[in-house]
Amino acid sequence: MRHSRRVISSFVAAVLATSLLGPPAQAAPVRPGAACASPLDSTTVPVGKKKAKKVELVCWHNRSNPDTWAWATKGAGQVTPFTIPTSPTWRRIATPSPGGNPQFLPMAIDGIARLAAELDYYWIEVDVAAGKKVMAGVWAPKGASNRPVVVHFHGTGGLVFYEVELAANLAKNGYVVVMPLWFGPRAAFVEDIAPAARLPGLIQDPNGLPFTGANLELAQDMLPVLAAARQQPGVNAGSLHLSGQSRGGTIALVLGATTRGVASVVGLAPPFLPTQLNSPRYRGQVWEVLPRALVTKMTVPILIVAATLDELVPPSSTQDFLDAARTAGRTNVESVWVVGPHTAAYSLSPDTSVRVRQLVVAFLTRFG
Repeated sequence: MRHSRRVISSFVAAVLATSLLGPPAQAAPVRPGAACASPLDSTTVPVGKKKAKKVELVCWHNRSNPDTWAWATKGAGQVTPFTIPTSPTWRRIATPSPGGNPQFLPMAIDGIARLAAELDYYWIEVDVAAGKKVMAGVWAPKGASNRPVVVHFHGTGGLVFYEVELAANLAKNGYVVVMPLWFGPRAAFVEDIAPAARLPGLIQDPNGLPFTGANLELAQDMLPVLAAARQQPGVNAGSLHLSGQSRGGTIALVLGATTRGVASVVGLAPPFLPTQLNSPRYRGQVWEVLPRALVTKMTVPILIVAATLDELVPPSSTQDFLDAARTAGRTNVESVWVVGPHTAAYSLSPDTSVRVRQLVVAFLTRFG
């Protein structure tokens, strides 16, 4: 009798709970186009009338709504972690001349010549997907042997003189530094926020990749560049590091989270907000991955250098990312705050340039 009463009581409680709270939530459907919550995870689902066949899906970022992730039929290039190819095709090319703001052109030309007198400086061209090519500058200590290599990604405006100088200063500290031009033609999006005519010592590739943003497709395109970087003279191929300034920092973080063989990542004021990375005016042309979405995949050591007065990347958004990393148990994510605006975080400011360079070198030295 007591057992029957317990059964009846449990049944009544279940009925009351259903009437008060509604039916239990249904699991989200797993099918192509449906939303998914764990980026880059994959699963297999039955298809067809008799469910006799199976198809593999991957949680991939949604181009038309870049702040979301959706299940997609897994393609050949959507297997993560990405693998750096072993046999890239690359060649040396003529060194391009800087351009941009005429007022600063003499400074850029003289500055590059001065640095090239102390270091080895040359350019390569790397074959990437679909017949496209990517140009990259290389700085190396003279007579380099078994040195770690850093692939540095420039910001949204392009490769300007102060980033060339930043890379050269890393080379002075014993690194081989490769600077890929990760986009070529200047899209309207880029010119809106960083007109070429105002940039100091801008180096461009009019035949390079289109600007689509810091996304997984760009990460795949950069894999042959990473492979070519490991094949440069004097490089220790087992010590590959990534760094990037502003949007280039986001690219470095995406690659670091998705690619085997990366030793560490440095992000200098990388953006963390959807409104910064995905302008509604350019939906469909620019789609990007927010670093927070991949925080659980970030297993390599990471250094974020942020600016306390950043007018482009709100400090609150950087702190939000750092909090998410901490919540996810990512003890490998470190941060340093420097006083100043956005440019202070990537050593453009004279007051912080030496300190930022010292912080980056100290971090890289620990991991490579």
